[in-house]
Amino acid sequence: MNIGFIGSSGSFSTLALQYLLDSEHSLSFVACDGCSNDSRFPIINDSVESLAMQYGITCINLEQPLAKVLSKLKSQVIDIILVACYGKKVPQEILALPLWGCVNLHPSLLPAFRGPVPIFWQFKEAATLGISLHTMTSHIDAGAIISQKSVSLEDGLSQQQIFSQLIQAGLPLIEQLLDDPQQALQNAQQQDERLASNMSYPIASDFAIDCAWSCQRIFNYMRASTHFQQAYSVLLNNEIVFLSRAISYQMKLPQETITLADDEIIIPCSNGFVLAQLSV
Repeated sequence: MNIGFIGSSGSFSTLALQYLLDSEHSLSFVACDGCSNDSRFPIINDSVESLAMQYGITCINLEQPLAKVLSKLKSQVIDIILVACYGKKVPQEILALPLWGCVNLHPSLLPAFRGPVPIFWQFKEAATLGISLHTMTSHIDAGAIISQKSVSLEDGLSQQQIFSQLIQAGLPLIEQLLDDPQQALQNAQQQDERLASNMSYPIASDFAIDCAWSCQRIFNYMRASTHFQQAYSVLLNNEIVFLSRAISYQMKLPQETITLADDEIIIPCSNGFVLAQLSV
């Protein structure tokens, strides 16, 4: 099968692309923002562009005018396009090109947590984590669900570690689709719009923490979103305190707020406490 891939420089995209490169399928092209196919220009290590160049795969820059992108894509034989963590809307003209259409690997249990940063919101709301493979339409993350799987993770993972485990859970979904795309697409189920949540990119106020949450929830949320480099705010003794990262947690009886040496602070929670670093 001839597969096209659309992604970004993030680890979610690169892990999905590496799977395709290691599979028995033929990869027709890789597309992302900024692909140049020119070794004179530096590229991001471990990006989809760098992987494409390593394997000699055509890399198409999606920032070019659409007509130019379409001209390059129409020169390729494309049975299906897999999209993983591409942060923009894919034009309808591209969606219509492949024989079996375009599918997206999305890190949430759709229709919940549509949008560009579902991991942030799932940890913020202590929701069940998961991954979905769905068809692509003119509406972002709203296509029919081909397959999905819930995922349980250990505590304290970074976003990159979370992506790695979600991709591992998603690989069998991709494999099942590629084995029999006709059957998989025929069995795809439309999403229930009544259950849909469309989430935006977080702003500063979204990084507020509630001491009524469990210590485990606070710890995992902070560890999963540290890469945003945004201070977390928490109300302690009628004063707003800003934190930079979570260090550890313990499930003990709540206690008073204690500021320790080296700008560390103990945050009392509903069922224990979190040791965190103060933001400077």
